[in-house]
Amino acid sequence: DEWSAGKPPPVWLYVALYCLIEFAFVAGTVATSPNEKPIVSDDFLRTALVAPFVLWIAVSCVLYASMYDGRAFEAAIKNTVRWHLLTRWKRKVRSGVAVLDSVILAPEPDLAERMLKLEGSPPEHPGRVMRLDGIEGADGVSRERAVIERLLTPLAARLAHAMRGGSFDIVMQCECAESYVDVQAVWAQLQLPGKPRIRWLSNDKDPGFADTWFEGDTDPAYADSFATATSPKCRLVLAWHLHGAAPEVEPDTSEAAVALLLGSPALMQEKPQLKCQAWLLRQIVADADEVDKALALLLAAEQVPHERIRHFWYERLKGLAL
Repeated sequence: DEWSAGKPPPVWLYVALYCLIEFAFVAGTVATSPNEKPIVSDDFLRTALVAPFVLWIAVSCVLYASMYDGRAFEAAIKNTVRWHLLTRWKRKVRSGVAVLDSVILAPEPDLAERMLKLEGSPPEHPGRVMRLDGIEGADGVSRERAVIERLLTPLAARLAHAMRGGSFDIVMQCECAESYVDVQAVWAQLQLPGKPRIRWLSNDKDPGFADTWFEGDTDPAYADSFATATSPKCRLVLAWHLHGAAPEVEPDTSEAAVALLLGSPALMQEKPQLKCQAWLLRQIVADADEVDKALALLLAAEQVPHERIRHFWYERLKGLAL
């Protein structure tokens, strides 16, 4: 809440103060005036009227400054600082990463939307561990490389444009760091310009780069990078999970692959005309018993207008009271 300075001194206090000062001056002037001198004179006017008025103005100013002006000035300073902090916080939490384009490979079409009940029918095979159909390696090409080719081909035009912009990198999240060789091979096969920087994350590691990228200053250090660098304006995130080649190992999760071409807040400010599929807004992390407070704080940040929020999902949050 804003700081309050309270109310200034009431008007009746100044009126009472003037009456008191005027009465004292008039009484003193009459008492000390010589008997032979007329009461109505220039000296009487100066002593009984002008002098008390000037003194009343001076005392009123001191009274106002001591009772209200100092607190009002302090409250104004604190409210200004509060406004700057609140504005900076809102600007920070409202910053978003734009999804410029995407490719998703799943065992069933539109699987995410159907699982979230946004559109379409429920998944046809709930609970089953499934494989990506129609993606097979051939002529010495691994199945993983075939997946990467399926991910990059629809994005080729936008990737070429992003690479020419001079601020672009690739983050891949998969089982094996050596998969960057396949990414480079597909990049060359599609005749895309340059040789982008590729960073690797294992599937069991929290990416963490989103928070750093929101700050817009540096990249985090990945497995193949020991020096910080300026955060790029465009980033391609490649993530996939494929079943192992060993037939005796029973997989416990379905296969999936995704490619997201992301645009940084700096890029979207520089080129607001760019169209995007979605916005990734800053998240908030809280314990399960504090999720209601965290949700209220997130809504107070007004990342999007409240009337645009249509769905809210929660899972395994015991004792949630909303």
